[in-house]
Amino acid sequence: MKKIISVLVVVAAIGVLMLSATACGKKAQESAGDAAKSAADAVKESAEEVKDTAGEMAEDAKDAAGEAVEGAKDMAGDAADAAGEMADDAKDATGEVMEEAGEKLEEAGEKLQEEEGGR
Repeated sequence: MKKIISVLVVVAAIGVLMLSATACGKKAQESAGDAAKSAADAVKESAEEVKDTAGEMAEDAKDAAGEAVEGAKDMAGDAADAAGEMADDAKDATGEVMEEAGEKLEEAGEKLQEEEGGR
């Protein structure tokens, strides 16, 4: 009888161990599942942050490019204005030089006529 009781105790102990192991396995599976879900959530959140940051950087680059284009247009306009002013100044200076040259030619012509008339 002692042998039967010993066998029953061993069988009961094995059963308890099996139930305990099953419960631990379920807890381990649940823990692993929770860890995997947490990791997936963290990856998803990081991906969203990267996407948002990339979008912001693209918008900043677009704005900077627009500002650079506007700056270049302004500089080109300023250069064109300066070139126009220089052309006007050169035209005015050329006109003045031509006017002075014409006056001197007239004076020289008058002197020649005076000299011819005095002979």
